[in-house]
Amino acid sequence: MSVKKAEELFYKGYSCAQSVVGAFASEVGLTEEEALAVSACFGAGICATRGICGALSGTLMITGLIEKWTTPEQKPVAYEKGKEIMDEFVKEFAHINCAELLEECGATYSAVPSERTEEYYASRPCLGIIKFCVALLENRLKNN
Repeated sequence: MSVKKAEELFYKGYSCAQSVVGAFASEVGLTEEEALAVSACFGAGICATRGICGALSGTLMITGLIEKWTTPEQKPVAYEKGKEIMDEFVKEFAHINCAELLEECGATYSAVPSERTEEYYASRPCLGIIKFCVALLENRLKNN
């Protein structure tokens, strides 16, 4: 179910981060609007800088909400578990940075998002990355 929601959000023009976070809004007690707002600056590698992948950032955000890491004492376990997620991501995609993930399709920095066309969707690995991240989160939810 979450995969379909994430895909719908992505095809509506939301970023990878918003697609992942928005897909899990109800599971973590957020409205869709809150989920989209809190993840708005994390698309295209954080504010379109092509830094850390937005889908990965969204996955880490949702993980914190699923696990309810709310105290300073929980930082070590949050960092450890978050690093495990990052390691799984690297194992699958070799990189965590948007620039490296999009290198083959030639995407560059722009504060203005690219037009969402069939060619755009076909040339980018983003949807596959989103689906991978959603599957990671669905497994975490099942195991909690």
